[in-house]
Amino acid sequence: MTADATTAKPQGARQRYLLEGGSAGLLIGIVLSFIGQGDVGGWFVAASGVALMIGLHTFGRLGPDLPELPPVEAADPPKRSRKKRKASNAAPQE
Repeated sequence: MTADATTAKPQGARQRYLLEGGSAGLLIGIVLSFIGQGDVGGWFVAASGVALMIGLHTFGRLGPDLPELPPVEAADPPKRSRKKRKASNAAPQE
């Protein structure tokens, strides 16, 4: 089964999900630790931190998004003009 253009995800979608999920998980873990669930919150923070690091690493390795350039049309090279040399008057006429 092949994925067509309508169902295919963009290249950085997985990394963005990891970044969003990791940052949200960190906040939830901190809140859980603050309200008294330190053990659960600690595990939540640790797992979310790993997901966040993986997302940052792979997202950073993708590089910046480059703009799509229009295709370059093949153009004829410019014609060179040849200049004629002037006849030298160095030789005396007899």
